[in-house]
Order: sequence, then C-alpha cells, then structure tokens
Amino acid sequence: MKRFFLALTLLVFKGVFAQSIISPYLNFQSQDAVLFYSNLSMLQNEASYQEIHFIEKGFLSLIGDSMLEDADLDGVSNFYDECVATPIGSTVDVNGCETFTLPPNSFQIKVTHNSCPESEGGIISISTSLNEFDFEVLLNDQSHDWLSPSTEPIEFTNLESNTYSLCLIPKSNPTYQRCYEVGIRNPEPLKVQSFTNWDAKTVLLQLRGEPPFTVNHNKNSIETSEKFYQLNLVKGVNTISVTPSSECQGSFDSELFLSEDVRIFPNPKKDIANIYVGGNDTKVQLNLKDLNSQQIELKTLEIPSNRIIQLSVNHLKTGMYFIELKSLEVQKELKLIKA
Repeated sequence: MKRFFLALTLLVFKGVFAQSIISPYLNFQSQDAVLFYSNLSMLQNEASYQEIHFIEKGFLSLIGDSMLEDADLDGVSNFYDECVATPIGSTVDVNGCETFTLPPNSFQIKVTHNSCPESEGGIISISTSLNEFDFEVLLNDQSHDWLSPSTEPIEFTNLESNTYSLCLIPKSNPTYQRCYEVGIRNPEPLKVQSFTNWDAKTVLLQLRGEPPFTVNHNKNSIETSEKFYQLNLVKGVNTISVTPSSECQGSFDSELFLSEDVRIFPNPKKDIANIYVGGNDTKVQLNLKDLNSQQIELKTLEIPSNRIIQLSVNHLKTGMYFIELKSLEVQKELKLIKA
C-alpha cells in the first residue's frame, strides 16, 4: 500500500490571489485568501499564516515533507509506521504492517446462463491455481468447502435466474475474503413482428429474444444478431421462418405471396373484359363471385402469349363482382363492374 501523509487544513477567505513564500511546494490556485495550519516538521504546530504571507498571483503546491523517512519503503513513513521492518514489496495496512492478500487474478469465474426461458440450469464454475489453499465458499451465505482447488474447479449447478453473492475465504486466513456479485439470467422467449411493404416488395422483421437468430427465406438461410432484419420478397410464395439459438425459446413461421401484376380493362364493361396476367405461368384459376361472395363461376384458363385473357360477361347482371385469380405466381382479387 502506497500512502502519502500530509496533515494540512485549508481555510478559504474570498478576495486575494496568493502564492506561498513559506514553501514552493504548496500547490493551490485561488482568488481567495488562504490560511494554512500544519503539523509538518518544517513548520510549528498551529502556525498561522495570514494574507500578508501570500504576495502574488500563482499556484500553491504541497508535495509533503521530504524529511519524513520510510525505512522499509512500504509507503508509510517512519513517523506513522508501526512495523518499520516489513519485507520489501509486502502489502501493508494503514499502520505499515504486513497484511494477507491474494493476487487480483487468483480466481477464474465462469457463468453458464440458462438456455430456456423457464429453466433452472444455470452454472457458476470457479477455478484457481492457488493449490496451497483450502477455501470456504459462500454462495448467498450458504457455506461450501473447496479443498484442493487447483486440481478440480468447484461448480454450483441448477441455478435459477438471479443475482448471487459469492465469497471465497482461505481457511488459513479466515479474516480475509474475496467477494463477487454474479448474475444468472434466463433468455427472453422469441418474439417476431413482421411489417410488409407490398409496394417496395419487402418485409421487415423485428426480432426479440436471445440472439443469434437464424432467418430462413425459402431455401436461403442467414444468421443475425440484429434487432431488425429486412427481406426482399420474390414473386410467388415466400416462406419465412425464424429460430433462436435454442428451440425452447420458440419459433416464428410466416408465408407471404407476392403476386405478379394483374389488371382488368376496360372496367366497367358490357360484354368482354380483358384481364392481363403478368409472370410466366401458362394457366390460371379464375373464381367469379358476387357481392355476397357466392360463387358464380370457377374454371382454369389458358394464358395466351400476349398474357391477356378475354372473359365474357354478357350473362352477368349489371353490378359489381369479384374475380379471384390464382396460380404459382399470381394471387389477386379484382373488382369487375358490369355495365
């Protein structure tokens, strides 16, 4: 322990810049008058120095009394040292006496968190290379013996999500202890929200839970730890799933259909309605329904090379109808107005 000793009291009074003429080692800058009271060997005890002793603006400094010796070089001067012959390099207390301690890196603590939201399988494992000590280990104030620690770590298993107090006490020095605060946590269950932008042909996934996440889109798979992930939709069926690092955290599955362009013209129409069907399909299923969703006609139509199907509507009464078209690349519902 390194310690610097200075018995000094500062009283501050407003109004004067000052620099000590008593010692060049008083380090203080102020616009105030300063009173110094010192019991250092260079000054008389209770000596008082008023404004007249501080004559110019500048820095005051105080680095200590060089006349106070430290025979054993432990950082505690002989004046205060109750143990003046401690071995060089020893750790000492405020009285300069050797005290027991362990190196900062004496213990290696490994934490295994729970893999499932509701499980109690957390592990705290402690290892050390200090093979000359036996320890008492306190986990939340429950005592456990740890003998021959260098040959086998001590483990605490089946722990629930919680914050644990962990203290290690050498049995040969029971007044000393090294303590830690160790947390065991459970993962959040997987939660996914999807936001589809049909105009941009994208879907944005908001991912919550324990990363990394595996996002599957049709036959493509990618791993991400981001909270948001965007997919570009392809024409036809888009099968999307998300799985977290552990199956017990849940899963997400969705299916989106991005249809090829479909248009009906002219609309309204008295006799023949032209239906344009984009994509590469050669056939499409047509389902004609009235305003009450009652089926009027269901049939499969060939798509000609110009991609325009001609549909006769002469037999329909004046009013509004719905045409539903389905194929591998098409899934649309159109409004048809019969004039």
